[in-house]
Amino acid sequence: MLENRDYMRDSGYRAPMTMLNKLFLALVIVFVVQSIDEAYFTDRDEMPVTGEYFGLSTDGIKTGFLWQLASFNFLHGGFMHILFNCLMFWIVGRGVEQIVGQRRFFWAFLATGMFGGLLQLLLMFLVPSVYGKSVVGASAGVAGVFAIFASIYKNQVFHVYFILPVRAEKLLWVSLAIAGFFVLVPPNDRIAHAAHFGGLLGGMLFVRYGWHHDYNPLPWEGWWDKFKSKQTFVKKTTEPRRTAPARKRVASSAKPAAKESEADVKQRVDQILDKISEKGLNSLTQEERDFLEQARKKM
Repeated sequence: MLENRDYMRDSGYRAPMTMLNKLFLALVIVFVVQSIDEAYFTDRDEMPVTGEYFGLSTDGIKTGFLWQLASFNFLHGGFMHILFNCLMFWIVGRGVEQIVGQRRFFWAFLATGMFGGLLQLLLMFLVPSVYGKSVVGASAGVAGVFAIFASIYKNQVFHVYFILPVRAEKLLWVSLAIAGFFVLVPPNDRIAHAAHFGGLLGGMLFVRYGWHHDYNPLPWEGWWDKFKSKQTFVKKTTEPRRTAPARKRVASSAKPAAKESEADVKQRVDQILDKISEKGLNSLTQEERDFLEQARKKM
């Protein structure tokens, strides 16, 4: 293995903190703050401030708290709620982040969570007596990450209740069918089945449109790039053109690069590993893959 080579062990390289662990840390910190708020600053008959301002609710959206579509993913309704969400997140999140990279993994979790939240919110507005008026939890985003995992690792086997082996792709369709059924026939179990259903759909669409590949820009990245290019075009058309002075050609005196030293190899390997950690394996160019393979064979 590459990490067992001498030039890797001596380089002092430390892998950066994964996005999955960063999200775990954020979920735990928010849960602690939420628990303190509920225990010390909220009366029994009142809604906690954290839930009022950051949980997704029809009243909050009417008031203009649009950030609730994102923030509700980080709140939870109790210890068991966050425990089961984090457990499932850990099981499927590692494999997904390895493929898509840190930045895209964060957007996959948040975007699918918001997609599920939108569906739940729509039903809460239409039938509040059935679907309630507020929702919290990372379940929609976790469901989305699970859908991405099952769409990529289709033959991975899950053991339901630690006993029944089921392929990931089949478990995805079963989960989608169950969530869809409970959206149509909602039970009185205080579970946001519409958010789960929307999260699963969002994860499937994420893979369907190839957004798990680094070379396919996310939708909002395309909008931002178009905006920047438009601003650049406007700037260029409003500025006067300047003629660059003619330059004389000078014969290059640069000598061919010497063979890379061991320190150069270490530095280049570290840079490539950082790129894999941030953007995933699919982001590597063929030249970078060849370089890693040559470095692996050095020892």
